[in-house]
Amino acid sequence: MPVLSIVACRMLEDELVHLLSVDGEVRELLLVDGRESLSLSAKLRAQNRPHLLLGPDKIAPHLQERQSRPGGIFSRRNGHSKAVELAVVLSPLRLGLHTDLEQLKAAVYDNIRSLAAFSDGILVLP
Repeated sequence: MPVLSIVACRMLEDELVHLLSVDGEVRELLLVDGRESLSLSAKLRAQNRPHLLLGPDKIAPHLQERQSRPGGIFSRRNGHSKAVELAVVLSPLRLGLHTDLEQLKAAVYDNIRSLAAFSDGILVLP
């Protein structure tokens, strides 16, 4: 299953909620559990957008378990695999990081390092 991870500033919550609520290709939405995800989770619930809050150490095993299900992730057509699901992992950054560019840089790099292990792509929106 293709996995897109997003590292984003919480100032973009409303825009992310809108995009993730209307995108029909996003089959599974995972939020990195933490204080920064609480208001985002509430806004997604208000839009009836299913999602899971998982700790950083639980995301990779969850995605691996999903991939091991037979027939659930890829369909075969003419001998080629066609992705039928997209997983999005969203890791919101805490507010106020923009006041110290070194802290912002460190937080973004830390997130990228932790998400890179299971992501096919990472979108950074600090």
